[in-house]
Amino acid sequence: MGNELAKIDANDYLALGEDRDLAAAVEANLDDGGGIEIGDLVRIPTPSGGGTTWSIETIEGEETTPEIIGILVLQKLHGVLWPNEEPSEGTSPLLVSDDLIVGRKVGDDYGDLSEEAIESTKRPDGLYDWRALPYTQMGSGRGGIGKRAKEGRMLAILRPGEMLPVIVRAQPGSAMIIRKFIRSLRVPYWRAVVSLSLVKQTSKGGQKYSQIVPKLVGVLSDEQGAIVRDRYTEPLRAALNGLSSDRGTSESDF
Repeated sequence: MGNELAKIDANDYLALGEDRDLAAAVEANLDDGGGIEIGDLVRIPTPSGGGTTWSIETIEGEETTPEIIGILVLQKLHGVLWPNEEPSEGTSPLLVSDDLIVGRKVGDDYGDLSEEAIESTKRPDGLYDWRALPYTQMGSGRGGIGKRAKEGRMLAILRPGEMLPVIVRAQPGSAMIIRKFIRSLRVPYWRAVVSLSLVKQTSKGGQKYSQIVPKLVGVLSDEQGAIVRDRYTEPLRAALNGLSSDRGTSESDF
């Protein structure tokens, strides 16, 4: 970190600003007894085909932007194993993982997966050894490339002027970059103001994809970080633990 980082104006963020009406609105609207619900959050898909522009659904309509800027209020590992290579709308995953170490079963359809191979990794506590699954091994993906299970990292970004964060999922092509970026931060991630842009890349299989490029653009104070952690990070961490048990999800949700 150095002098090149922009100075953060707390008033740009509703949860941090000094405007008492806005602070009261945040407190009241997010503390209605139910906490932050996953369904309340806008999920921003990574564009397909190597696109370099984000498309965000807002209450004013669709917004397109080359970068997403905001406070990194939460980052979390996530893995999902679908019963088929191309799950249809409304399909439930078979297994999900919140740490890429153990998985839990959230569906009943094995699809074209081997039930015997999956059940052989079941532990006495009812969870599954995620790392022992044949579908989390390199070469298990389509055409022998990558992994059949989708592994990545979930990022929740609180943008300026917004009351709720948005969710961005770093897919396998971006996950290692995000991992290195987060590990290089010199402050807890909830004090980091980041920019997420996109570049076009080509996979080993010749497919174009969009890779996330993270950048640190500002740092919150200890006091501001404590507000973010208490108001967003901890409640979101608890809420996201139950995300994968929701039924009727689509592939874009994971």
